[in-house]
Formats: sequence, structure tokens, C-alpha cells
Amino acid sequence: MRMMMLVLYDPNTLDDALDALASVQVLEIGVFESETVQRCRPQRFAARRLLGMSRVVTDVRGAELIILGLMPDEVSMDVCAEAIEARLGPLDEGSGLVLSWDIGYLKGRCSCIVEGEA
Repeated sequence: MRMMMLVLYDPNTLDDALDALASVQVLEIGVFESETVQRCRPQRFAARRLLGMSRVVTDVRGAELIILGLMPDEVSMDVCAEAIEARLGPLDEGSGLVLSWDIGYLKGRCSCIVEGEA
């Protein structure tokens, strides 16, 4: 089994992303709000610093979403990425970032909510 992570830069695309992951049987999906360090690090205007007025301004863009899920062995990352891109558009154009890694240890049973039982 593999762990899959999808970073969505537009939170409004969450439903499409979840539909794409469900279509390739990604299990135990968790969704988290996040901010990259570039978005939360205070920035200073260079011109103000020259004038001795170093006012701190933070970037006010919205947070992105991080989606984690378990991928069955029979599902390749290529298939997963294709399903995501079919719903969200090309990842290379800035809609998100997807990655995966092998799970070294897993104990327990998947307790996924089946559609209609929520």
C-alpha cells in the first residue's frame, strides 16, 4: 500500500479532487487546511525599509488543502494523477501537486465510509 498526498491550491476544487480519488479507489481520505511558508512568512517592503519604516505585511491569499489517502497496490500513481488531472486540469499549470510514498508499516482495518452510509 502507498500513501498519496495531493496539495490543492484552489480549495473550491475539493469536490472534484475527492471524486477523482474515489474513482481510483483511494481509501481513508483525510483533508487538512495548510499554509506554505511562503504564504505565512511576513514580508517587508524594500522601499519602506529604506525610509526607516519597516512595516510587516503578510500575504493574504487563502490556504491550500492537503489531501492524504491510502492507495491500493494495484493502483499506480500515473493512473491516480491522470484521474486528478481529468477533473482539475494539468497539475503542471498550477492546479496542485501530487506525490506518494511507500508505507513501511500498516496495522488496522480501513473504516471507510461507503457512499450512502454517511
